[in-house]
Amino acid sequence: MFILKPIAVASIPLAALLASGTSQAQNALPVDVAPTCTVTPGIFQSWFLLDRVTPNGAVTPANSVKFNHDTVNPPASNKTINCNFYQWSQRMFLWLTSSPMRMYGGNGTVMDSVAFYSVLDSDDGKARCLVNRELGVNTCGGKPASVFNIRVNKPRFDKTDTVDKDSAVNQADGSGPKQADGAALMAQGGKMVYYTILVNDVYAFFASASGTKNPRLRFPTTQAELDKVLAWAKQHHHQVPDADALALELKASWVDAGGLDTNRYITTVGEIPVFDTRDPQKWVQTGSRQALLALVGLHVVGSAAGHPEMIWATYEHDNNSPNGAYSYVNAKGATVAVPQEVPRGMLFSANGATGPFNVQHMYVDPDASPLTIKASTGQTISPSDTLRTFPWGVSAALPIQPAQSAAQANSEVISINNSVRSLLKQGDIRRNYLLIGATWTNGGNDPYNPFQPVGGNNQPNHVGGNALANSTMETYVTLGNKLYNCFSCHNVGKATNTNVKATVGVSHIYESIKPFTDPKLNQLWERALTR
Repeated sequence: MFILKPIAVASIPLAALLASGTSQAQNALPVDVAPTCTVTPGIFQSWFLLDRVTPNGAVTPANSVKFNHDTVNPPASNKTINCNFYQWSQRMFLWLTSSPMRMYGGNGTVMDSVAFYSVLDSDDGKARCLVNRELGVNTCGGKPASVFNIRVNKPRFDKTDTVDKDSAVNQADGSGPKQADGAALMAQGGKMVYYTILVNDVYAFFASASGTKNPRLRFPTTQAELDKVLAWAKQHHHQVPDADALALELKASWVDAGGLDTNRYITTVGEIPVFDTRDPQKWVQTGSRQALLALVGLHVVGSAAGHPEMIWATYEHDNNSPNGAYSYVNAKGATVAVPQEVPRGMLFSANGATGPFNVQHMYVDPDASPLTIKASTGQTISPSDTLRTFPWGVSAALPIQPAQSAAQANSEVISINNSVRSLLKQGDIRRNYLLIGATWTNGGNDPYNPFQPVGGNNQPNHVGGNALANSTMETYVTLGNKLYNCFSCHNVGKATNTNVKATVGVSHIYESIKPFTDPKLNQLWERALTR
């Protein structure tokens, strides 16, 4: 289960990470950034249960049904039209990583409670199963596989706008060169990165009520659409706490917590693979073990009023990767250039690394059984140095909507981070995580629209982060490719009309999910909630 409180663990030295006694470092945020996107203390307090801001305290979710998506006349409290989306992202992250309230059951965090389902491949690989260990539920039946996978990085993006969508939960895409499409990631100290995918109850019940084979469906964004999901849930004896959060999909990245300061990480206990590591060119799984794992990255994706394409936000631990060079606007209105950060004591770059960055070292062989990791050409199975090329999800080489400079767009994200961190109490583990950015579309339209350099005739309808990436999930693609963000993959294909509303196709897992259909699963749900 997820744990917010510190846990005592055996200390395992990380020679490559803590060389010469260097302590863990954090990404530096400019303190003089223009406060263009903030949260007032009163509003922030209202996010917390009982309106009390406490360390690691329970936060309630954003009401996505009533989400203010007016980008023409934003609320007076916001100085930019993007701020509503960044506030939504921050509140959702704080809620997901809160200790669960009684209505959720369990003792971990909200995202490891009865309200969320792990999405795992079925034994035959033909479906994705909804699994909740708290409830003892698996829509595919049988014993669920390990939740934690060595999920490879995103498939390589072709600048001709052809992209291979995720072929499986572990994204071992074999449609292209294995070394390009099967990249796995290792942190300093030889720590493999493991991944989980989850959806909330509204997502799961919407898929069950609506079916997963209709490509014209849209995720619920209105009360009327939500009511249909709730009616199905009531009929099948399912409870839906905090249904107003609407449909959510999460992707999280984890490393073995051994040797890390677990006072600074959200942690969980899970089963991970064990490998024969004697051959630096090929590792073969020999078994598995239980381990304490530390959260290093999280995608928070959810539908909201006016946005069936979902809002796509991403978070990283502030000790992950050095920031590339960027600019921001300070409180006096001057543009300030920040040089590339030199890594020191970071998890995904060696001390003093100067590059080359974001070079793949290994890949998962999709044809091998048991699980096999192989070294890329000219490499060994080893950590690579990662740079967050666009630290706040913005590239000056691409159009930025609404019309902003890269410095202005960066400032909004930095500002909301500074605001939230200043309002969280000392000792709150969530202060160690940064919103890297968020993206959505104009009017909830399908995000497909090929990227063009500034001045191109075909302007994308993506708003917010135009080069949004997480250094633990899109390490070898987006961080080094200026023509890529979330929507490069998460769209429904080449649309002839760019004003078409987005459909469930933006979520690559939706159509292969095995929904709730077995009455026995409903009985398991009822027993779990009454025990």
